[in-house]
Amino acid sequence: MRSSAPLSVFAALLLALAPFAAVPALAASPAPGASAAAADPITWSVKPSDDSKGARAAFGYATDPGTQVNDTVVVINSGKVSADFAVYAADAINDRETGDLSLVARATKSSDLGAWITLDVATLHLEPGTQATIPFTMLVPSDASPGDHSAGIVASSTTTGTSKGQTVLVDQRVGARINLRVSGAVSPRVTATGFVTSFTPSLNPFAPGTVDVDYSVANRGNIRLDIGQKLNVVGPFGIPLGEVSPPTVHNLLPGQSAHIVSRMSGVGALLLAWSTVTLSPGPAGIVPAKTTSPSTTATDETIDPNADVKFTTVSATTLSVAVTWTLLAIVVLLGVLVFLAARYVRTTRAQFYAAVDQAAAEARESAAQAAELTETVPTR
Repeated sequence: MRSSAPLSVFAALLLALAPFAAVPALAASPAPGASAAAADPITWSVKPSDDSKGARAAFGYATDPGTQVNDTVVVINSGKVSADFAVYAADAINDRETGDLSLVARATKSSDLGAWITLDVATLHLEPGTQATIPFTMLVPSDASPGDHSAGIVASSTTTGTSKGQTVLVDQRVGARINLRVSGAVSPRVTATGFVTSFTPSLNPFAPGTVDVDYSVANRGNIRLDIGQKLNVVGPFGIPLGEVSPPTVHNLLPGQSAHIVSRMSGVGALLLAWSTVTLSPGPAGIVPAKTTSPSTTATDETIDPNADVKFTTVSATTLSVAVTWTLLAIVVLLGVLVFLAARYVRTTRAQFYAAVDQAAAEARESAAQAAELTETVPTR
């Protein structure tokens, strides 16, 4: 990869988390507010040495446990100033929030492929416009687990600068990717973990709402995977409410996970909504033909060790309440109004009948009193 070296903490973190093998070279732009210690930035790249078939974008090997592989990596100073670099190997990981490839921090000790690689030099000084070819040895342990292992060979430049009036150390890393397939049984397996959904209604009581989904795609197998995704939402009785396809997760390493957040609009509020995410794994990249020579390098042969591997689609489902609260409030309000109206009519009717009964009783009582008076008056 290729990079310039503006002196800022932000730029350093950006490079540390960038997909280190997406392209042979990657340039970084100065971060706002950063100050440079030199007029010309350090510009360098790291790439695999050419093999018999020409340039390689990355190192790729397939071999047995207990095998030693020898190869060389090239560090190029393409800038206008001399520079010192620390050269080392580090395990590859996926950034959980983006799924992008990265490397473990320099202070973190590698425990997998990064620990199996030994370079002939640990530091390197390069004048402007020069390059160095560095031999390295990869010794695969005899008890190495079968499947894919990934790492990177890094050339790191540490410089000083100022940010917001303070002196900072900036460690920028550029690396070349290494992929290794260790022979043995492979087991591609993915899961969706922490799957939760929520429904957000529209203020318009008759408009559909949105469903927000949150989950992690985890590679529980032992090979690198590209994972396609599809999200389905249905209502009661299987009524379809929507479908969306989040972006494919590329090159998810064994034991790593990627956090997925997605939103689906236009989902009708039918009281309940069942959301189902379907994950469709497939092989990531091309695995080279198996090699046993102690000095072999990567190859572009099209033999596919994944040809007979069965990739199984998996899914996960969760339930959320899908209610338009404004419509529910209107329904409740109408219910209250109907109840009050019915109560008023019932009370008024009871009062009216009671008044009629009282009037009738008073009329009867008056008539009876009049009759008694008539009977008691003497006739002249």
